[in-house]
Amino acid sequence: MKVILFILCLVFACGLKAQHTSLTTQYMFNNLVVNPAYTGAMNAFTCSASHRSQWLGLDGAPETQNFTLHSPLKNENIALGLMFFRDAIGVTKQNGIYLSYAYRIKMNNSRLCFGLTGGASFLKSSFNQVSTVQANDPSFSGLSPTYILPNAGFGIYFYNRLFFTGLSLPFFMANKIIGNSSQVEYGYDNFNLHAQMGFYLKLGTDFTIKPSALLRVNMRKAPQADFNLIALLWNKIGIGVSYRTEDAIIFPVQFHVNDQFMIGYSYDMTLSPLKNYQFGSHELMIRYCFLQTVNAVNPRLF
Repeated sequence: MKVILFILCLVFACGLKAQHTSLTTQYMFNNLVVNPAYTGAMNAFTCSASHRSQWLGLDGAPETQNFTLHSPLKNENIALGLMFFRDAIGVTKQNGIYLSYAYRIKMNNSRLCFGLTGGASFLKSSFNQVSTVQANDPSFSGLSPTYILPNAGFGIYFYNRLFFTGLSLPFFMANKIIGNSSQVEYGYDNFNLHAQMGFYLKLGTDFTIKPSALLRVNMRKAPQADFNLIALLWNKIGIGVSYRTEDAIIFPVQFHVNDQFMIGYSYDMTLSPLKNYQFGSHELMIRYCFLQTVNAVNPRLF
């Protein structure tokens, strides 16, 4: 375990890449965290919050929190949203705030949405908290830099009562911090592209299945895909299974307390060599829709 933490610290000491897209499973119930064009898709003022603890039991393992607000305006072609997030791994923490805007075109019983997002994150690395073999190691001692990193993203999202698909670049700029200096390099060659698709298939009065998939493409890494299948029972309880390529098998569940309030949980069972050092990843989410104008059985369950 100490060897893994040392490697993590060494990576951060050599160069930080900031404002990546956080790994999350609950995007299945809140697509705003991966696509700004989803803003307003619930057709109500919607508030969501989630917490993810990754690789439980491993010291310094990643943690992520997301809090989102979004709603269409009186002119339903326009929607606005707000997202706060916090990422932590080892001695590095990143807090961000982003505004989102979506222009929504109604097409019969469907909508085609174009979204933009912009904001900044505040990144701090407390290298002086790293335990080193050499006392007062000058590579770490006394260092606690803080950076303000602006960024922007965009997306396209199409949905109706039975189907959805989207394409997005949540963060367009690749901010790279060199070593322990105050120098920040800005580039556009290391962004994450997300492509997703899903649909509802009603198999009975009280039984619906929701297959979906999300593809993550990074300019410098191999693509990664999630394949998801959720069964919705009595329009209240969702039970599913997902596979994240070369990473994990995931077991998501959701419970609709009523037409407005939903609770979601997921457990990621790690398949990589890290499975010998931790106890999987856990994620919890709550969502509440104010002034709900649609019933529980609607495409905004996407």
